Amino acid sequence: MVGQSNIFLPYVWRIASALKWGFADFDTGSVAVDRDTLTPEDLEKVTKMIADRPYHFCRFLSALLGVDKMEQLMSEAIAEAIAARLRGLNQSAKQG
Repeated sequence: MVGQSNIFLPYVWRIASALKWGFADFDTGSVAVDRDTLTPEDLEKVTKMIADRPYHFCRFLSALLGVDKMEQLMSEAIAEAIAARLRGLNQSAKQG
């Protein structure tokens, strides 16, 4: 079984490292600027590139930590993302 060998660890670390560096300087403002400069065709390409990634990440977490922990982490992340968005909307409304 792969999970019982040292081969498994580099796989987990490769994914964890890619996520760490991929989101190291994450900023929603930068995403918005990029989004606003994409052509509709490029936005469609990017959308297709990332469409399955939430599913794959859930499968990764489930395999690594179990279904219950995956569900907890994803639910908390979704709730926090929504709350952050609402905080941003509220701050914009107060400034406007």
